[in-house]
Amino acid sequence: MTVRPYQPTDRAAVERICIDHGLRGNLEQYFIDKELFAKIWLAPFLDGEADAAWVIEADGKVVGYLVAAIRDGFKLRAVRILLPYLARMAGNAMAGKYRHHPPSQRFVKWFLFRSWREVPAHPPNTSNFHFNIDSGFQGSARGGEALAEAYFNRLKELGHTHFYIHVFASSTKRALGFYRYIGFKIVDAKLSSLFHEPTVVTSMLRTLPETVSLGKERVKNLPKLACRIRFRGDLAALEASLNEISLQALPTDLTVIEVDGLPDEKVRQLAGQFEAHLSGEEPAGKDDIVVTLDAELSIPPEFLALILAAYDGGMNSGRVQATGGEAFFTSRRAYPDGQYPIPLEGTAFPPLKPQLRARSRR
Repeated sequence: MTVRPYQPTDRAAVERICIDHGLRGNLEQYFIDKELFAKIWLAPFLDGEADAAWVIEADGKVVGYLVAAIRDGFKLRAVRILLPYLARMAGNAMAGKYRHHPPSQRFVKWFLFRSWREVPAHPPNTSNFHFNIDSGFQGSARGGEALAEAYFNRLKELGHTHFYIHVFASSTKRALGFYRYIGFKIVDAKLSSLFHEPTVVTSMLRTLPETVSLGKERVKNLPKLACRIRFRGDLAALEASLNEISLQALPTDLTVIEVDGLPDEKVRQLAGQFEAHLSGEEPAGKDDIVVTLDAELSIPPEFLALILAAYDGGMNSGRVQATGGEAFFTSRRAYPDGQYPIPLEGTAFPPLKPQLRARSRR
């Protein structure tokens, strides 16, 4: 397997690979116009910055690619390049080309009207990339490392020190833990309305590695995150809150139900159902980040990822305002001995941006 710069004659092969792996390998479930999908996904890179694209060859056949946005002004170039493809997509939809496939109609509406609002923030003047390799060659680290080496060398030539990626994560397909393990930090997270299950798209930032293989530079002792839910007597709200914790794109390492007095059997049953612990009965451990919230507050799937983004960004503690209540987080950076203040609301923490909503009262 060899890696070389992308050439215009590679475009058909690169688009084919993009189609095969598009939308986590389930493209047909969302959009049937495969060729148009490949063009809108790749054209901003291949037409706007072809000198930052590479391909893998095996036996004279292109089996993988990496495309990157390195130069400034990528967004403006992308809009200009995408306009004719977006017009074609809208025209096809109005002509009824996707009428027999409702998911495609939904995809068109998402791409035209919502996708641009669901892109998480990222540091300015920082490169990003995406790549795909044919399934039969994904087990070979050599090809992926060679693509990464070409990309990293270009970044170093241009004086870049960091790069970022967009990662899709859900409670069923969690990827954030792996990327954190190899040194990425969460910058921002937004809920994506594209997929069937609640899915969060995150921006994750990393310094350029010393070695090509990212897996060789692993983070030791990732911070542990504990979520404490204050039970106020509403069992339905507690169950909903526990369910929302289970659907987080970033899983909590420990969930604790805070109860006053002795919990009744129904509370114990809920704790067992969601593998949560009751206050006073939780196992001793190192809780680097502690999040506390009322069960009556409804939390979105990206909530814990945004908490970690704040922590990765240097915040030691914070609070999230909601109608009818607040949520708080703090960490061992603020309390090195792990003796967190109880109750947390007694401490003045700076505000965070996530928005919570109060659960409807029955």
